[in-house]
Amino acid sequence: MRCHYIPRAYLLRFCHSNEAPLIGAYDKVAKSFLHVSVGNVAVQGDYYPQEVEAQLASAVEDPANRVIESLLAMHPISDEERIALALYVAVMLKRVPAGRERARALVPGVLQDTIRGFVSHVRRLVDEQSLDPTIAEHRIDEAFELEERYTRDVPKELIVQAESPWPSAKIVAAIVGMRWRVMVTDGPIYFMTTDNPAFFFTSYGLSRAQSELCLPLNTQTALHANWQGDSPFQFVRVRQAMVKEVNRRLASKATRWLFYNQQAPWVETIANKKHLYLSESRWQ
Repeated sequence: MRCHYIPRAYLLRFCHSNEAPLIGAYDKVAKSFLHVSVGNVAVQGDYYPQEVEAQLASAVEDPANRVIESLLAMHPISDEERIALALYVAVMLKRVPAGRERARALVPGVLQDTIRGFVSHVRRLVDEQSLDPTIAEHRIDEAFELEERYTRDVPKELIVQAESPWPSAKIVAAIVGMRWRVMVTDGPIYFMTTDNPAFFFTSYGLSRAQSELCLPLNTQTALHANWQGDSPFQFVRVRQAMVKEVNRRLASKATRWLFYNQQAPWVETIANKKHLYLSESRWQ
């Protein structure tokens, strides 16, 4: 079954027009610009089981699409709608190929932490004279052998868990708690998106004072979240410098595809730039 790792409804907001669902797609690998149907981009066979695809559509995408349409109409949203959109953004971070790669890269560290925690617990039991030292050393040796084996051959269960699109409650709560700004531009350069459309600085994560998160909602509108300011939500019109900054951020994390509503030369330029300078945002 063909699955969209980026929702089709999301991509439609970056098309040339509502009547013709064609999107401009720049391929970083082939270094070429195409005009293709949204049904044929950001899609992969058997990416998720059919039941997961159905759950994503009903529990995540449908509620969030209603919230996004409200935001595009410049309407404030309720706390419940804020949570629905936060879940959508958190899922977007995990469901794309780049999100899967991030999750898979964490597996060895999680395994190591688990083994180290077990070893510390066993040694504490020995210190408390609750466990025979000989038995304890045998259990510790088994744990390290298990770690070595699983590092060479990661269990399928861990891979499945890493590739799951469902985010932790901690991630969703962090996004909900940030200060949200819906940025609006009148052009002439607009927001693009990519095959990795939710950007954050990986060195900061989502919970630090310097953390930022942005997700274009359509060509004229993007969600920006950080921990600056007092207002939990506001609409702001932004200058071209901010639009360009968002586009550079997305280009820097794109896996292969950059999407825009027209064949603009600057898309190819930032797609192929090896070292894009990214600056932190400062809001009053």
